[in-house]
Amino acid sequence: MQDDIMINIMQAMQLKVAGLAILESQPPPPSIEAYLKILKGIEHVYRWTKEDNMLGRKLYEEAIELNPEYAAAYTLLGWTYHHVVTFGWSESPDESLKKAEELANKALSLGDDEAYALLADTYKSMGQWDKAVEIGEKGLAILPNSATYNAAFAHILNAAGGPYDRALELIKKAMRLNPNYPPWYLGSLRLTYIYLKRYNDAIPVCKKHIKLT
Repeated sequence: MQDDIMINIMQAMQLKVAGLAILESQPPPPSIEAYLKILKGIEHVYRWTKEDNMLGRKLYEEAIELNPEYAAAYTLLGWTYHHVVTFGWSESPDESLKKAEELANKALSLGDDEAYALLADTYKSMGQWDKAVEIGEKGLAILPNSATYNAAFAHILNAAGGPYDRALELIKKAMRLNPNYPPWYLGSLRLTYIYLKRYNDAIPVCKKHIKLT
């Protein structure tokens, strides 16, 4: 009972911190130890270095060992495999993306709908644009008020060639839903303005993004 109360307090606090809203649609895991590993893992991953990504991955794996049915841990673990491809850290991008796809499907099977964002973005990175948008739309219908999901799908639409006006609507909605948004939201907003040829709007966003990163 005491553990349940502590976890609920921690969850209420962490959703206000940039980068942690990815857990918003998931109940907390039964283990405080697993939850602390998840939070520490996110802290590392959001430093955006190869070393921190690997440290985050290790923490997520340890959380899964403690709570094998905690769906969000598989989603977060999957993102670490996606990141190594995005940032050029993977020696075998195809294998990394295959692992990200596998983990996304595992998370979905356990009930984490946020994993649709990972799956869609993975298909985007594989060059399967139509499949990426299809999966993205499916997830958005389930999670219309998820800040993380709206931002992720805006990113996918930008990469897929639009529609950019819809991408703008989604990223702005994500920022409203999570005012303490992580810096990558600004990167997505900047690109959307550029694609829309709204350069005067893109400049202040770019400056803010640089300042925060």
